[in-house]
Formats: sequence, structure tokens, C-alpha cells
Amino acid sequence: MTPRLQIPAAVTALKTLADRTIRLTVDLGRELNPEQSAAVFALLHLEGWMLFQPTPIDENTVDVPDVVPDFKGEKTPAQRLRGTLYRVWETTDRKITFEQFYREQMEKIIEHYKGKLE
Repeated sequence: MTPRLQIPAAVTALKTLADRTIRLTVDLGRELNPEQSAAVFALLHLEGWMLFQPTPIDENTVDVPDVVPDFKGEKTPAQRLRGTLYRVWETTDRKITFEQFYREQMEKIIEHYKGKLE
């Protein structure tokens, strides 16, 4: 299990996306030591829960869950498909952007089901 990470950070940008989710940009507040850097890189492409407050978190006084909740059912089928296609794109040579790959794959799926209507 990936350990919890507590480091100084600032929310520096927000962007609403077409699927009604929000992209949050977080900048780390200072240079990280090697262990903190490794912990941050271990989080890349993981889905998890974020607890943010302007002061250091004292786990003795804050209700921080020890168990990672199950995300099943919280994403729409379209969000799950997009996420899966992203993971497939990661395994390619990435000669095209993910957005191009996504549109091509969606077109193939659409054409497949349109063919069933004939």
C-alpha cells in the first residue's frame, strides 16, 4: 500500500472539464527531500482521496480513514471508458496525443455499433 503523504502545498489552478469533473493543480510548497520526491512520483496515475487543510494535519485530532474506500460506482461509464483508453494509450509508442488516440478509438467503437444497425 502506498503510504500517506503530508507535504506543504498550494492549490494554484482549477479547471472545469467537459465531463463535469474539476482538474486541480497543486504546487508543492518547497523542495522535497529524496524520500518525499519518491513518494510523490509513486502517486502518479493513482486514484485516491485528498485531504487538504491550511495547517499540518494531526491524525490524532482529524478523522483520517485508514481504509481506502472503493470507488466503484462513483464514475460514469463514460469516465471509466476514457480512463481505460488512457491506460491503453500509455502502453503505445505515443506518436499521437491522448486526445487524438481517444477520438480515434471512440470513432471505432461508434462505427462498430453503427454496423450492427444495418
